[in-house]
Amino acid sequence: MTLAYLDKVLGVLRSVEPLYFSYAVLLYFVMTALYALRLQIILFRLGIRISFFDSFVANQLSVAFNNLTPSFRVVGEGARAGYVYLRVGGRLVGVLAAIVFDKIVEALPLVALAVIVLPESLSTTSSAIYTLLAIGISIAGIVVAVLYWDRVVNWLIEKARKRGYRIEVSGLERRALESLMRDKLLVAVGIAISFAAWLVLALRLYLVALSIGWEVRFYDAVLLTVAYTVISIFTITPGGVGVIEASLTGLFMALGAPADKALAASLVERLISYGIGTAVGIVLGLVTGGWELWRRMRRWPRETRGKN
Repeated sequence: MTLAYLDKVLGVLRSVEPLYFSYAVLLYFVMTALYALRLQIILFRLGIRISFFDSFVANQLSVAFNNLTPSFRVVGEGARAGYVYLRVGGRLVGVLAAIVFDKIVEALPLVALAVIVLPESLSTTSSAIYTLLAIGISIAGIVVAVLYWDRVVNWLIEKARKRGYRIEVSGLERRALESLMRDKLLVAVGIAISFAAWLVLALRLYLVALSIGWEVRFYDAVLLTVAYTVISIFTITPGGVGVIEASLTGLFMALGAPADKALAASLVERLISYGIGTAVGIVLGLVTGGWELWRRMRRWPRETRGKN
């Protein structure tokens, strides 16, 4: 990476179109709002009442924790579950089941999008590798989640019990959890919201490309969405720092973007998803007491250990 190349990248960043960038930022919050609505509906099905605002905060806290910890999103999902549980009550096992179910209905439309873009993506080697990887990992994840989701919940419960959390699951709750997977309307609504969220992400990437002066087809933006999502899940650095930027740059270049614009586009996208997303999560955590709620959750095992 030469100084001349970096100078060209900075030149592209200085010429970012404010209108397109503003729309891309707006779409980030539209996507988060869709996530919040989906979680609110799932929790409501389990009899757990949560406001849309609290669901929105829970999702933004999850983003902040994921971006600040090298945890394959585990810490972020834990923060989301902890915020919901300590904010509105209910039984922890129900909240955990809602989170697992939420991830299942989120993944299904992603596989559908991957299949849609597969025929054309196979025409180039680089696109084919990313797409096939995305489809393979997504299908494997969905199969495991659908067939063994109850075992996933049980594993999470056992982990919590070893840390001192007192969790009991009644037969009534078990039947309620199993009913989630049989609720066709809930599955349909969850998938519909998830599909809309993925299209919003694709539109955001499309606008990011336009903001730096590179015209890309929306079809290619959908392909970027699939590969980008899979890469972001399996990163070992906090928030995927370094890994995602490099991967996004490679993806943009594979679709025909010049090297300087590819790097600039990846930096603009990361400013939105990592920079703004983390900042908003931290601010909402401070304003709503979310960070204090997380500290209380960490202390709870010591406070309840030994109590009946």
